[in-house]
Amino acid sequence: MTTRNRWIAAAVALLVALAGYFVSSQKHARIDRLSRDCATIARRKDWPRLEELAREWTALESSPLAWFWLGSALKEQQEWSEAEEAFSHVPVDGLRGIDAAIARMEIVYHIDQRPLAAIELARDLLQRDAGLAAPRRHLIHFYAMTMQRPELTREIRLAIKHRADVPEHYLYLFSVEDLSFRDAEQVTARWV
Repeated sequence: MTTRNRWIAAAVALLVALAGYFVSSQKHARIDRLSRDCATIARRKDWPRLEELAREWTALESSPLAWFWLGSALKEQQEWSEAEEAFSHVPVDGLRGIDAAIARMEIVYHIDQRPLAAIELARDLLQRDAGLAAPRRHLIHFYAMTMQRPELTREIRLAIKHRADVPEHYLYLFSVEDLSFRDAEQVTARWV
């Protein structure tokens, strides 16, 4: 190979490297803009626009935060199954992971009517942080509806201990032996 050919090969390699760097920097700049825009649009509660931006972001990069914004937009538009799927891409121990897991738990419990799966997720969340209010409330509701009095009492006491209690928990606790709900039969029938 002549010296001239080596220079041409080096120039071509340099151009390819520069082009790759340029494309990569453009991609990262676009992702940074999408991240800022998603936060801004979420504050404005423009859910269709948030969905559009989050989908663009997930196409560029499978970022947990992008999936969180997509799940939030879909949840607010009542696209439950897609929202649950999007939230499942957010690791619980990462950024917005607890929020995504709680949103998933609520969809599974209230919309999909799969309380056992939701309760399993609630227990996992409480293992990570015993002071989380939403998972504790779902456990209490489940135990109250299914008349599991010992578990209900234990969970209410834990809610009080971790300051995740609400006034109705005290009513449940004081009337645990006589506790009944007018809609318990319908609720548990849906679960079955």
